[in-house]
Amino acid sequence: MLTSAQDVTHLKNLTSLNLSGNQLKRVPKGLNNLVNLEELDLQQNQITHMETGLPRLKKLLELKLRDNRLKTIPCSLSGLESLNVYSCIVRYLELYCTLPRVVLYAT
Repeated sequence: MLTSAQDVTHLKNLTSLNLSGNQLKRVPKGLNNLVNLEELDLQQNQITHMETGLPRLKKLLELKLRDNRLKTIPCSLSGLESLNVYSCIVRYLELYCTLPRVVLYAT
């Protein structure tokens, strides 16, 4: 039984992780060890900033950050195919022009 997000950091072959709706205030530090992660769902938490460790996730294609309290997103995440930041308070938009698909608002 998993009791925290840190419990999954030893699962090196994990390709998809859903941590949505867990009232996380930050991205769990050990996630950068999940080198095979392709999809990370951090929606509906209380995350205020992104850690710089996520760029180590070279296979990460999709990052869902909808409904968080983000104010900035590091440009080091520019290798993503999809970034969902709907309902985030994002001010730093330089990253968006380098991503094929970014969801800023619902249509």
